[in-house]
Amino acid sequence: MQQKKALGRGLDALLGSKPQEAVNRKEIIYKPVEFIRPNSNQPRKFFDESSIDELAASIKEKGVLQPILVRPAGSGFEIVFGERRFRAALKAGLKEVPVIITGMSDKEALETAIIENIHRRDLNPLEEAEAYQYMMEKFGLTQEELSKKIGRSRPAVANVLRLLKLPDNIKEKLRSGEITEGHARALLMAKSEAEMQKLLSSILRESLNVREAERKAKSASKPAGPAPSYVRNLEENLQRYYRVKTAIGIRKNKSGSVTMYFSSEDELKNLIDLLLR
Repeated sequence: MQQKKALGRGLDALLGSKPQEAVNRKEIIYKPVEFIRPNSNQPRKFFDESSIDELAASIKEKGVLQPILVRPAGSGFEIVFGERRFRAALKAGLKEVPVIITGMSDKEALETAIIENIHRRDLNPLEEAEAYQYMMEKFGLTQEELSKKIGRSRPAVANVLRLLKLPDNIKEKLRSGEITEGHARALLMAKSEAEMQKLLSSILRESLNVREAERKAKSASKPAGPAPSYVRNLEENLQRYYRVKTAIGIRKNKSGSVTMYFSSEDELKNLIDLLLR
């Protein structure tokens, strides 16, 4: 109890004439929940209610064990990271929660939220792609600049952003977990939206795994005609690694060609990066 009273005095100082002191000290204080609001730009959009219920039960018993990161916003505070904990605390009936206050800018707050969620694997693939796109548009970042800020390779960023090209109904299947990110990438190999929808139906109807979906996508995009099994295996391996449609042509004299198809400048840059590694 003594610790909580001390934390309460920190709150009084924060709400008094020198609020910057608490920000600079990065101290843990308790803040009434009515002064805290979620961030509308939070990259995580989906919260599993059953998981929040479980966390709320734990909070009722043990309290909030990890403080919520917030920043000053108007007359209150905006969550930078920890919205799931905050939602669970509200369900548990808490009147105040432990917070650490930071003076982050909009850009820094969004970067922090994205990085924390990525490292904890809290974002679904579409949320991650949408967060990347939002950062690039809002702050004028290139894929290269974004990759450096979030600690991921540029090809990895480009691959995530490709998911935004999916039709809306397929995005919803990915968002809901009916298909995986691997399935979504297989669908992007289709040569047309009609082929993509046809492959989606096969994935759902036949419960195809990712490898089977990739094989179907590849075969649908190739001209009819038999190919040796070792050639098909090579194509599959290349396609899986470079994330672009790949065709291997073998002539009778054993010469031939390897063709890789890209649909955008970003895909081309991604492919070149991987080829030059």
